[in-house]
Amino acid sequence: MNPTNRPSLSEIKPRASTKGFTLVELLVVITIIVVLAALTTVGIAKIRSAARGATCTSNLRQIGAAMLSYASDNNSQLPPLEDRTGAGDSLLGIWPKIIADGGYLPRVTNSKGILSCGAGAWACSDCTVVQTNYQGYGVAEGTVMKVKKSSEPDAKASTLLQIPNPERTWLVGDVANQAPDLKTGWYATWANPSRWGARTPAARHSKKVNVCMVDGHVESLTLKELQAPDKNYTMYK
Repeated sequence: MNPTNRPSLSEIKPRASTKGFTLVELLVVITIIVVLAALTTVGIAKIRSAARGATCTSNLRQIGAAMLSYASDNNSQLPPLEDRTGAGDSLLGIWPKIIADGGYLPRVTNSKGILSCGAGAWACSDCTVVQTNYQGYGVAEGTVMKVKKSSEPDAKASTLLQIPNPERTWLVGDVANQAPDLKTGWYATWANPSRWGARTPAARHSKKVNVCMVDGHVESLTLKELQAPDKNYTMYK
């Protein structure tokens, strides 16, 4: 002991901590971490979903502009839904191929290295079933867009001047092959909502359908809004 009767530094022994985390405190901390992680995951998912929806909107604007450019070069005549003017009314191509062949919107090489209209601006990022010439976007079958046949020369797609409400008329938008499976796509949708069990508008983006109207602007609408009789948002009839 030193003369001052105080313990030297070497004589001082550290005291063991008498208090640690209790089990309850540990559970509270773990719960907080889990909740924060879940909130972060949900937030990231929403951001990604919003980004995919924005990409889809941009794609539809490009496709709509290409279709309107085609019409301006063809006496205001929109492209046919299908070109069946081959031998015996055989199929020569559907509307995306017709637009691409005309140079109005480039084809894109898909994952298999094949030039197609099922990738890039042609493809909805929330539609994962890849097709050669369509992936998620469709037009109005039998009304705005019609099948072109040699045997039916009078069956033509609408001209822009024949459409009375272009700001409310479906030109091209999200379409699924089957209503329950929004990841599938199809190149046309039925005009009549009673047939929307298949070839249906696809509410892929936060339960909304992205649609480019005939005047070129894009809207996000619910299926209920698309069927509203006072709006006539769906198709020209």
